Amino acid sequence: MEALFRSIDVGNNLKLALGETIPADVMKDMSPAGANTYKFKDGTYSRAESITVTVDAKQLVQSMEFGYPKDMEYAWQRANFITEIGEPTGGDGVPDAQQQTVWQDGQTRFVLWAKGQGAKSTMGSTLTNLAS
Repeated sequence: MEALFRSIDVGNNLKLALGETIPADVMKDMSPAGANTYKFKDGTYSRAESITVTVDAKQLVQSMEFGYPKDMEYAWQRANFITEIGEPTGGDGVPDAQQQTVWQDGQTRFVLWAKGQGAKSTMGSTLTNLAS
């Protein structure tokens, strides 16, 4: 497997990358969502309807969590990611997920997950920095 992606395009030639600070031009589209956490304002990124970013004490991006619309199917999203980034590798996932698929390399973990049942179910993915 090739190395996993570590950054996302957020418009107008702007990127948000694991292990780096949030660029000022990107931060203007975000708002605080808790301690060391920021959330993109309304809008979508690719198939996600929300993106929450967690930073460390040095303000370096440690994770990005993507929330998906209620009508998106897990199997469909999983198939899309396999096409885009290859076969899952396995690894540590999300503890309380009913379904999850994990891609991991030495520096990055990407988990597609689904939690809950029926109307209370949620689906998302988490991109995590494993580099020290």
